Amino acid sequence: PAVVSACTPGLRRWLLAGFAVSGATAMMYQIAWTRALVMSLGSSTYSFTCILAAFILGLAVGSLAISRWVDRWRDAALIFGFAELLIGLTAVLIVPLHGQIPLWIKPLVAAHTENYGDLLRYEFLLVIAVTFVPTFLMGAIFPLVIRALDAAGTDPGAATGRAYAINTLGTIVGSFLAGFVLIRSDVLGVQNTIILGAVLNGLIGTAILVRSQPVRGGARLRRMLAPVALLFVIPLVGFGAGKWDPRVVTAGPFLNQAPNLEKRKIVFYAEDVDLTVAVEHPPEHPENLALTVNGKPDASLMTFDIATQLLLGHLPALLANENRTACVIGLGSGMTLAALACYPTYERIDCVEISDGVIQAAAYFAPYINHVLTDDPRVRMLRADGRNHLLLTADTYDVIVSEPSNPWMSGVSNLFTQEFFELARARLNERGLLAVWLHGYSMDPADFRMVVRTLLTVFDHVSLWEPGEDDYILTASRQPLQLRWSELVRRFAGPAMRADLYRMGVFQPAQILGRYIAADDVLRGWVATSPVHTDDRAQLEFSAPWHMLQGPGTLIARALADRQQPAADDLFLSTDTPPAAVTKQVAGAIAARHASRKSVDLTKGGDFLGALRLLVEGCRGDPADAALRETALRAFAKVGRKQPEVASLPEYRTLLEQFNRTPTPLVAAARGSSLAELAEARRDRARKFAQQGDWGWAAEEWLEVSRLAPDDLDAPRKAAAALDRARQPAGAAHPAPSPATAPSEGGSP
Repeated sequence: PAVVSACTPGLRRWLLAGFAVSGATAMMYQIAWTRALVMSLGSSTYSFTCILAAFILGLAVGSLAISRWVDRWRDAALIFGFAELLIGLTAVLIVPLHGQIPLWIKPLVAAHTENYGDLLRYEFLLVIAVTFVPTFLMGAIFPLVIRALDAAGTDPGAATGRAYAINTLGTIVGSFLAGFVLIRSDVLGVQNTIILGAVLNGLIGTAILVRSQPVRGGARLRRMLAPVALLFVIPLVGFGAGKWDPRVVTAGPFLNQAPNLEKRKIVFYAEDVDLTVAVEHPPEHPENLALTVNGKPDASLMTFDIATQLLLGHLPALLANENRTACVIGLGSGMTLAALACYPTYERIDCVEISDGVIQAAAYFAPYINHVLTDDPRVRMLRADGRNHLLLTADTYDVIVSEPSNPWMSGVSNLFTQEFFELARARLNERGLLAVWLHGYSMDPADFRMVVRTLLTVFDHVSLWEPGEDDYILTASRQPLQLRWSELVRRFAGPAMRADLYRMGVFQPAQILGRYIAADDVLRGWVATSPVHTDDRAQLEFSAPWHMLQGPGTLIARALADRQQPAADDLFLSTDTPPAAVTKQVAGAIAARHASRKSVDLTKGGDFLGALRLLVEGCRGDPADAALRETALRAFAKVGRKQPEVASLPEYRTLLEQFNRTPTPLVAAARGSSLAELAEARRDRARKFAQQGDWGWAAEEWLEVSRLAPDDLDAPRKAAAALDRARQPAGAAHPAPSPATAPSEGGSP
């Protein structure tokens, strides 16, 4: 071994201080790199594992490699100083790479959608490639510091203990400052936290080099030119690369999305201590906003998203025995919270949201949620973890709504465990109701059944509803749902909730009842062999990410379709059930929802006319199903474009004509419409149907006008007259319209 230069007391203090700062910057890098990389890899537990493993691998290899050489170097302190400078330089050199990684991940994900294991391996190698050099150098400084502190080799144990103690203190400070202060976009943000860490490494390296130089005067100055120059290069490189483009960073490549980056318009971007939150306003959809969390879409104003968000609030309010207090876990866009606020019987509504960024982003959705966060004194916004809120609060609720993000995201699965459901049960009043959102897309049927089974172990009575395709709502209560038709009609007649539900095209109770699937014993039979999901056996945390790229939950939907039960038989008291006409409407709504999925199977089998026939029958059975009509529009257009031989057949034109004569769903704008505006839109539609000779549809429109505008005394008379005309035999007075050549689309009031 080489004779190691003695370490003066002053230099020893600088080394220990530098090692503490180096520990702090290491944690700053780890936290900031993790926050940057999950935007590309996704927020699953496997992504965090890859990032942590790559970081520790670099440290281990660096320590192992240098420990074999450290005894051969005469001045370990000098090498430590250069290593610190190189850590800072390499850390800023990869800053611009983090802004481009989403573009590299996208083709990688597209090529491995069928094999998540291979995708993880390639992502792990990519993380190693990006972070290896700085982490290698971080690992190398451990043996260097210990050797410098114990130059004589007389007491390596004491030197190691002092070094590790001071480094641990640094890591504690660094992790606290980075995790709770620095990465916030209103302080430094993720990118600038990395740059700050690099500058600190550069400063420490330069200071150690200055203190370890044995020469004085001009020679010392000449030797310091290179490290001082490197110190100035670090911030120049860091800031010279420019800010990361939010359009790229929030693109969500881990979901195999392919957004047009040039057209993306990010109107809000925030990095808080928990999440990176963005709001996108697509120029091609001026009435749409999309909320993304760590690059994953969590809420939007698209029709299919609105339906789920609204029903998650309206459904429990319509079903619950009591409606005085409510708690919503997860704010999202705020639409579910606003839906509950439509009911004047609520005296207090708590909303618990863990992310400051999501709360700030909700301001952009304020016009679409009736400014409920600022203008409704009943609403109490709580910045907290939803599960801990239920654990610590003394409040109880009539309704609890849980709308977390997807369970494949790390930490979210604990809102689907037996222990969480027990907490919710403990905070529900005796006649209270829990509503839980669960998706079917990107979900293994076994995982879906496991969640249902877990809920059934805590609550005696569970029902399952489908607000939109592949979105589900589970309701749970101690007591069975015993609805009264008269009470449901009374609640449904509330002006605020009626106007709100028009945003998803719902204007009759039958349309909601048609979304009911099954309850209690039927569900128990389906999930009888499934395991129970608990905190200490959190299977969902590890199984859900393997299916996040699999697409629609076709197997789940088919299994549930086979088990669907009539709502009138399962949910209502025998003394107060829906009338026969409503039961018929419910059957039409159920058939319409099944038509879309069955048509997919027929199309795959080449029976294009059979698929179109199903879709038209579904649209006629439930003319208010906006999602089904959109599916039918796409199907007719696709056949007309790609199957000209089918489009030329007489049956195709007959089906197209029937489709065009079917009423277009009346869906209010995302901002909502007043009852007066909706009534006027209905009047226009009634006149149009009367002109076409479609008196049955005209009668339906006038009946709805009478419900929307009770003071319109002409509406019931016109409805009766239209019904009379509808009962008359069709004749020359009502000629059929000329054959259509393309499917027609409707609009919104």
